[in-house]
Amino acid sequence: MSRAPAEPLRLDYLIRAKTVHSMAGEIFRSLGVRGPEIVAVSDEVDALDHLAANDTVVADVRDLTVLPAFADSHEHLIEASRNSLLVPVDKARSVAEFTTMVAEAATAAPSDSWILTSIGWHESNLAENRLPTLAELDAVAPDHPVLARRGGHLAVVNSAALRTAGIDADTPDSPGGKIGRLADGSRNGVLEGGAVYKVAAFAPGPTRAELASARHDLGRLRSARRRHHPRGHGDRRRPAGLPGRPGTGSAAGQGPSDGAGRQ
Repeated sequence: MSRAPAEPLRLDYLIRAKTVHSMAGEIFRSLGVRGPEIVAVSDEVDALDHLAANDTVVADVRDLTVLPAFADSHEHLIEASRNSLLVPVDKARSVAEFTTMVAEAATAAPSDSWILTSIGWHESNLAENRLPTLAELDAVAPDHPVLARRGGHLAVVNSAALRTAGIDADTPDSPGGKIGRLADGSRNGVLEGGAVYKVAAFAPGPTRAELASARHDLGRLRSARRRHHPRGHGDRRRPAGLPGRPGTGSAAGQGPSDGAGRQ
């Protein structure tokens, strides 16, 4: 009984590059893709040419480097770049460190000005594994509104921020939002969903001086990209902005420089 010869391997994509890095640390010069899989690699730049068919897409990019990475479908690179303008509480490893950073910023800031923190922090990185409280923020910055956003949909604020936004003990939860409360009904400083934007609407954005130079802002973007690339972030998509939500983009973007902050 004779067996039909195996169908020859034909590539959907062929990449010839200066350097192709694998997850195992190997280095190649060419790479072949069929369907969703990498099916061939070689340390010679032209060694896979015989696997190309008439409809194979060939990328002859011999001056470029190919890195293993993943496409992130929900990133905020703009916000990540602007974190450097804000109080860097993402570096805190305890509630005490967190509140000390807020206190130092309040001491250096003009009276009544807002204290805004970076948004890329998470309570799981704090030794106590909990959010800072309204009382703790009041203790270190009683005269400054404090807005500590954690990503886009949760924040911790102090009493001054709630007063500025007109939120008192009788304010009901807004549609799609929640004002955190203690067992006795008093506010605990935690805001969720739409309640975050109700307060954030009163907080100032970056000043003209901070955003006047396109080169300055581009440098921050490049810095954010450099922080993300070693973590395996390749392509990013920035989610579409939602009307009425301060701090979100107005349009969806795609590409390696779009899209950061954990939510």
